[in-house]
Amino acid sequence: PALLSEDGTAALVESRLGHAAPAAVRQACRKATGGNPLLIEEVLSELRAGSDAGAAVGVDGGALGVDGVAVGADGAAAGPDGAAVAADSIAAIGPRRIADTVLKRTRGLDPQAPDVVRAVAVLGDAADLGVVAALSEVERERTIAIVDLLVAAAILDPGGRRPFVHPVFRTAVHEAIPPAARAAAHARAADLLPAQGSDAEEVAAHVLLCEPGTAAHAVAALDSAARTAAERGAPESAVTYLRRALVELPAEDPRRADLLCRLGRAEIVLRDPD
Repeated sequence: PALLSEDGTAALVESRLGHAAPAAVRQACRKATGGNPLLIEEVLSELRAGSDAGAAVGVDGGALGVDGVAVGADGAAAGPDGAAVAADSIAAIGPRRIADTVLKRTRGLDPQAPDVVRAVAVLGDAADLGVVAALSEVERERTIAIVDLLVAAAILDPGGRRPFVHPVFRTAVHEAIPPAARAAAHARAADLLPAQGSDAEEVAAHVLLCEPGTAAHAVAALDSAARTAAERGAPESAVTYLRRALVELPAEDPRRADLLCRLGRAEIVLRDPD
């Protein structure tokens, strides 16, 4: 389904609630779902199941008074902060519900689609089809077919690098991956990306998200990324890369001396940019 505009989202929310929803609620739905109508339905269903927030916007039979004060299903006023309560609830529901819904929908497209969509979430904008196939351990031709299905389902963007249609989709799916599995996936991504010509900082970003010692070329990527960061005038990034590179190396490794000297220089620049 096509993504809804702000006005389209407002119309859908209000049609499901049966009354004019507060602006905070409409905006929270749009932000949490990216305007995907199926996900809006899921978020509202979840909100309906929560009696406190549901009553605050009338999804359990309540209504909003003419002065904007929320009134619950039993006729009691929910207070002037009812819309804020509901908006906060939507913000909390959003990522969890989105991840569950996206993965459920992908399973209906292809049994291996959840593996592909998780790989895209880990890779982000670096989601080259070949790397997605390798990271998801799905045969390349099948990966291509699955990606086309995900585009048709308004989960992935039809653009060349196949990112998600909305950043919240990636965040939700990425955070739903168990921590150990997520770290291992980033280590694998760090090993795969150099072969496709990814720049050092792109690779280093994955190294920073995996456990020390798990990415085969971590030190080389971090070293190169630190040099690049220093050259472009980003000492804070250089410090981050160099500190992590030192963690990757044993105490007796001779490369530590050079890394420590460069770290010291970067920290001086960071403290006194002039």
